[in-house]
Amino acid sequence: MTYANKTDAGDFDTWLQSILASFKTGAGMDVPCGECRGCCSAGRFVHLLPSDQPAHSAIPKQFLIPAPGMAPGHAVMGYLDSGTCPMLKSGNCSVYSSRPSTCRTFDCRVLAATGLSMNGKWNERINDKVQTWQFTFSSAEALQRHKALRDAAAFIEKHAGAFPGGRAPTDPTSIAVLAIKVHSVFLSKSGDPNPANIAKAIVAESRRFESADS
Repeated sequence: MTYANKTDAGDFDTWLQSILASFKTGAGMDVPCGECRGCCSAGRFVHLLPSDQPAHSAIPKQFLIPAPGMAPGHAVMGYLDSGTCPMLKSGNCSVYSSRPSTCRTFDCRVLAATGLSMNGKWNERINDKVQTWQFTFSSAEALQRHKALRDAAAFIEKHAGAFPGGRAPTDPTSIAVLAIKVHSVFLSKSGDPNPANIAKAIVAESRRFESADS
């Protein structure tokens, strides 16, 4: 499905504070999906946490496997040959009220905000929607924060080798999430041109974010 019109993504600063809080607490995001079912049909594996008991109960066991390398209670749900989630029935989620936290917290506006797009066989189903999102900006500072998000994402994507051990996310969604968490690094006026130093600052800010009180 291709969307010809722009979709209101909301006030950027309001959304930014909400998504940062979601990263902290695991609370779901209120995403105005409309008729889009991109993330339900783009061939994505869905991680179920041990705390996702309603989802574990609602999803037929044949669609769940233990999550490789993770503790008991973590599971993964795959997708059908068409790329769609097996819980998508007649165009809607059949376990919506019990859906996993992965689904509750996913917000494709993270890609729109950071200027990234998904790769892969079915990911145009997400990208078509991503390209329609249009934020509003209430101040010059909001525009600066938006630019910082995009600068952070571009740096992580381009300079993975600058990170300790070359360990930087490569999946667009993971890059976007990290960029949002550490965007304050790119609000700095210091302008340190050394990629290794910038990468160290990103790692430090990521650790600060994860350790800070919710």
